[in-house]
Amino acid sequence: QKGGQVPCIVYTRTSGEHIHHLLGASGLCQATYELECHAATYLEAETLSDALRTALDGKRNFESAGVDIRSAMLTSDPDSESPPDSGDTTTKIVSAEYSITYATSVPVHH
Repeated sequence: QKGGQVPCIVYTRTSGEHIHHLLGASGLCQATYELECHAATYLEAETLSDALRTALDGKRNFESAGVDIRSAMLTSDPDSESPPDSGDTTTKIVSAEYSITYATSVPVHH
């Protein structure tokens, strides 16, 4: 949330699509998420972004918050919203996009 405590990670789903094969729905969804690392200093935001990359980039077949994640991949280099030497007092943000493929339920038709 805006104005929340830092450091924190804010995520936004920017796109997503269900994956299908010749027999119908595969039960997988591939989505793009923007993950923003917010902190009081640029160095802290960058450190949080590096930790996030270590935890997610290239990982396969794991569970997070009850979601069956099949793969997570960094798709854009981390980018700073505020230059490290800007001298302003606003929260520093480092953001990156990740492609996340996860299992989802498929409706059963009778």
